[in-house]
Amino acid sequence: MVEGKHRVCLAKRAGIQNLEAVVYRLKEDTESLLIPEGKPGRYCFSSFFNTSARNNQGAGGTLAYLWISSPPGIIPGIFDFRGAWLDVPQNTGGSFTELFPGLKYKVSICRKVEKRGFFRRKEWLVVESEVLIEPDHSKTKIWLLEVTAEEIFSQRSLVPSFRTVYRFGCWRNKHVKQLSQMWLRLF
Repeated sequence: MVEGKHRVCLAKRAGIQNLEAVVYRLKEDTESLLIPEGKPGRYCFSSFFNTSARNNQGAGGTLAYLWISSPPGIIPGIFDFRGAWLDVPQNTGGSFTELFPGLKYKVSICRKVEKRGFFRRKEWLVVESEVLIEPDHSKTKIWLLEVTAEEIFSQRSLVPSFRTVYRFGCWRNKHVKQLSQMWLRLF
């Protein structure tokens, strides 16, 4: 992408008063900033999945998706670059894990069995996750989204309707596009 702002700055430094420029309108504005949303606090998510059902029927609750940009000095992790779901692979056994000062998360997984007769039973996978964002967190990019488990696992919609719970930092329209492309690559 060519914006020309560096050329304008250098021209000003060199004392150039007039500068010719050609301005093109973009078909899509990917550079506009997305406004911050939500307030720091404690966010809880709970979802359940019937592991014995066919076609992933029997899912409910909400799932969380966390995408960050670690501050300088912190080694980037799973939530940097493209983000990650707060589910089974991120299981912390119910203990908080600090990503950087002011941002912690925890995920706990349990299986529940419901007997339905002598030979029949239902098995449920329950995912509980929590994100704690302190008001004095490191001022970097944090984007916490939620979506219903039913919408994810029913696959009725091409791209699920993610709802922003908390967003802070320099997020742009291109990140929304990356989020939907990430989803399309999964399925």
